[in-house]
Amino acid sequence: MRKTLVIILILFITTISFSQNFNGDFRSFKTSFKDISNPVNNFTSNSEFRIAVMIDKNQDDGSIIIQDPRIPNKLLVYQVIDYIGVLKDKGITSYLFKCKTEHLDVPIETTIVFYYTTDKKLNLLINTEKYSQAFHDLQKVSDLKK
Repeated sequence: MRKTLVIILILFITTISFSQNFNGDFRSFKTSFKDISNPVNNFTSNSEFRIAVMIDKNQDDGSIIIQDPRIPNKLLVYQVIDYIGVLKDKGITSYLFKCKTEHLDVPIETTIVFYYTTDKKLNLLINTEKYSQAFHDLQKVSDLKK
């Protein structure tokens, strides 16, 4: 656990050199998972998920790291490959990134979406051909301390 926290801390420190709006240390206290092929695996969880975002100013390189409390010693790492673009629809603004999984033995191409809901809350969606997982109402750690 201590090793994981040290790695996250080092990654956060390097965030200073990155300039994308989504960079930072976030917490989400709710996630929902949808298994496309087997709905019995769908779930919603109210737990604290730690999320680190580091995307460079060109938006074509960086990492998104998630610590799931159910598997605290394994970080979920998504490597940003490219910025797909922005999509605005029905009051929701979405920023899409093409990524690949770094934490799996066989990397999977993934689309990661940062989106603002109509009530201006920031959310994170991980989408593959087989599943999607949303992390709701991301809050910057610095804002939680206030």
